[in-house]
Amino acid sequence: MNAEETIKNKLSEYLDLIHFDIRDKTGKHIHHRSFDGGLHLSITLVSDGFKDMPLLDRHQLVYKALGTLIK
Repeated sequence: MNAEETIKNKLSEYLDLIHFDIRDKTGKHIHHRSFDGGLHLSITLVSDGFKDMPLLDRHQLVYKALGTLIK
């Protein structure tokens, strides 16, 4: 399973995803001094589960869903 599938599966355990888009932006970071070889991803997701949920709570839910996959 690739990173995109893993992330989508983990998020799907917590949310009913209406829209999921992931972009790999690692190439923009490989020349940074602090680059550690990890992936740099940008994710856009839409879910009715976010309805009436404050932004901070949305972020916390995503971090909880992704667990150790995210720093």
